[in-house]
Amino acid sequence: MTLLSLIKLVHLLGLIMGFGGAILADILILRGAILNPIENKTIQAVRSLSHIVFIGLALLWLSGIILVGIRVSADPNVWMNQKIWAKVIIVSILTVNGIFVHNIALRRLVTRHSQKMFSISRPYELAGLSLVAAISSVSWIVPFVLGVATEFNFTVRAVGILAVYTILILAGWATFFAIAYMSARIDRVQKLRARQGGSQLH
Repeated sequence: MTLLSLIKLVHLLGLIMGFGGAILADILILRGAILNPIENKTIQAVRSLSHIVFIGLALLWLSGIILVGIRVSADPNVWMNQKIWAKVIIVSILTVNGIFVHNIALRRLVTRHSQKMFSISRPYELAGLSLVAAISSVSWIVPFVLGVATEFNFTVRAVGILAVYTILILAGWATFFAIAYMSARIDRVQKLRARQGGSQLH
């Protein structure tokens, strides 16, 4: 196996760890924090997946930089491939967003223990967390697609890729916000009915 093949495998491993870990974390949060009250096992599982995602992201950066360096040394025109610049921008956004996920979303899981994640949440909180979730999901999917779509090399402009990326984030944001809003509303109605039922018993 050549060094280039080994680095490609590391790059693929980083993508699998990051993408897979992020998707699993989203599913866990949906089932164990949005639809149901948060338990310790959910917090621990999401925290472990968060570490896996960060390791995957680190491998992605390291192997990606090495791969670009090797290709540029063989052909300086590689820098003219705008797909590479789009991927760099998207993964940079993903990295910054990952810090927000680790410092905000995980902290919220802990503080909302035994409650649903979006119970008694203000609209701006729902919007902020929904945006973070949308950026995380879309920013893992798009680099994966770009890595597979070799026909985009030297044919698609970075601005076009980033425009589609932005549209996907907005669509994801609207979807996640709708889920969060409905979850918060249902939880609010359930608590109101529980209080009303309790007051009638007294």
